[in-house]
Amino acid sequence: MALAPNGDLLVPNVGTQSVLRFAAKSLPTSAAQCPNEVYPRSKTRVSTFVGGLTFPAGVAQDPACGCYAVSSFIGDPSVIWVTADGKPQPGYGTVPGTPLAQMGKAPNQYNPFGLAFAPDGTLYFIDIHIACKAPLVGCGPAGNGGRVMRVDMSNGQPTAPVAVAGGFDFPTSVTVCVPDKTKCPYPTGRIVAPLSGPSENPAPAVGPKSDKPATAGFG
Repeated sequence: MALAPNGDLLVPNVGTQSVLRFAAKSLPTSAAQCPNEVYPRSKTRVSTFVGGLTFPAGVAQDPACGCYAVSSFIGDPSVIWVTADGKPQPGYGTVPGTPLAQMGKAPNQYNPFGLAFAPDGTLYFIDIHIACKAPLVGCGPAGNGGRVMRVDMSNGQPTAPVAVAGGFDFPTSVTVCVPDKTKCPYPTGRIVAPLSGPSENPAPAVGPKSDKPATAGFG
């Protein structure tokens, strides 16, 4: 999710193949407005921010242009840039993606889910890395195949995504935190070998050797 300049909430929705826009003025401002802890749906004003997407999963504001990037984990392109009004951002390219017919055929394909930007406009996204047992059969996120990908930008043109970390089991989101601008959350205590992915551990980017539930630790 992301916020528009006026506070409207932008939410990707696969069901409508779009990014929806929830008007800030129509959202609750206190618990008292939510009888039985449920806000009446009839009071929420929802419109389409960006339509015609395939499998939208992420939206984030690009600080370099003030525009927004939207990811689709299936389809080509896989990442597009749009203006604050949901129109194609002038002068910006797209990140190629994987059409449904090609799903799971190439081991190096990527399927963007959540995304985030560094202050300099570098894009990072989560690749849930869909694999198939046969063409369009038994498709789903590859076990411990999830990756964090980086896309460098040059004058609005994205470079080819590069993996910067891997071995994650169905990751969905990524966050960029700059220590000199804000206090970044970071676990304390003894660092242990990865259990559900490498995370901040210096161990190789590989997942666990079994599908057993992970135990406590910073893995």
